[in-house]
Amino acid sequence: MTTEEMKTLLIASSGVKAYAIYFFILMSCSYGFPFNSDLLMVIGGALASLGVFQIGAVMILSPIFILMGDSVSFYVGRKFGVKILASRYIQKVFPFTRQEKLKSLMRANARQFCFMIRFIPGFRTFVFVFAGTMRIEPKIFYQMNALSTFLYCPTIVWLSYSAANQLQEVDGGFQNYTKWIMIIAGFVALMFIVKQLSRKFWLQEEGAK
Repeated sequence: MTTEEMKTLLIASSGVKAYAIYFFILMSCSYGFPFNSDLLMVIGGALASLGVFQIGAVMILSPIFILMGDSVSFYVGRKFGVKILASRYIQKVFPFTRQEKLKSLMRANARQFCFMIRFIPGFRTFVFVFAGTMRIEPKIFYQMNALSTFLYCPTIVWLSYSAANQLQEVDGGFQNYTKWIMIIAGFVALMFIVKQLSRKFWLQEEGAK
């Protein structure tokens, strides 16, 4: 489904049906629905500027439904991931000893890892399953993923909403509009990740002295 098709579907639905479609697809993006959740939130913010949605509802409920979808992927990893890793084929390329080393590394950096997942577009479903497979504590996963999600998602929606309000013809340039919002959001996320990694490296260097 293209951006224009998604936009047309939501506008044509309107009302409660439009909200239901928007939030169901947003939740489904976390476990494999073939549409980018960030892009869908950009569309949601733009449609709020047109009066199709209420901006407050989209900003508050978007991260909640995304977290619901994230939970599905995480628990799929916890329930089935270990069995997959124990299979004979996986053991040949990824033996138990290496798995244990990776688990130890993941658990030692679980908070940073779970916080950063939100800022990795395109790989989240796999990474959430991976987090569950590595047996990261659910409490840590929920706390850090919720923190990053409630920071990231309302920002995406608000950027889209604010930018759309400044455009005289949202319809005419919707593809370019969504592209630039995604570029801006990606740049902000990249700067945040670089800052966090730089800070961690600096602390490690200080600790080594």
